[in-house]
Amino acid sequence: MLTMKLSYFNLPANIMAIVAFAFVMPAMVAFDRAFAGDPTGVWLVEDRDAKVQVATCGNALCGTVVWIQQLNDPADGQPWVDKNNEDPNKRSRSLLGLTIAINMKPSSVPDRWVGQVYSIVFGKNFDGSLTLLSPTSLKIEGCLLLICQSEIWTKAN
Repeated sequence: MLTMKLSYFNLPANIMAIVAFAFVMPAMVAFDRAFAGDPTGVWLVEDRDAKVQVATCGNALCGTVVWIQQLNDPADGQPWVDKNNEDPNKRSRSLLGLTIAINMKPSSVPDRWVGQVYSIVFGKNFDGSLTLLSPTSLKIEGCLLLICQSEIWTKAN
């Protein structure tokens, strides 16, 4: 009998919890979606020594180097080139204007685009993604099998 009374008294609390959840959950989703959407613009890379323009390229997004703080490579005094590219024919191309986020398409995860990321260190493309963390914060990640590296870019003014 006591169990029935407790169960009876908990029933309104359970209903209230469900009703509260029904109202709170959409508000949480709306808050999460408040900055949803558009990663296009100019981003300052994590080391703050270059800027990348994320823009629409056909039916995807791409990211192109548009500014380098130190225009010349201190090793030879010449403009930075893609000297680590695994294709010897591309090693003389400028890093300024180089597309490093390639064919980024929306994923099933909100605010995330997947495609290829070009590493100037390794001179090749890796599977990668762009994830909009906030209106002023963008994560770029490149992966080889299960090993991933990422950095956080800041929206440039």
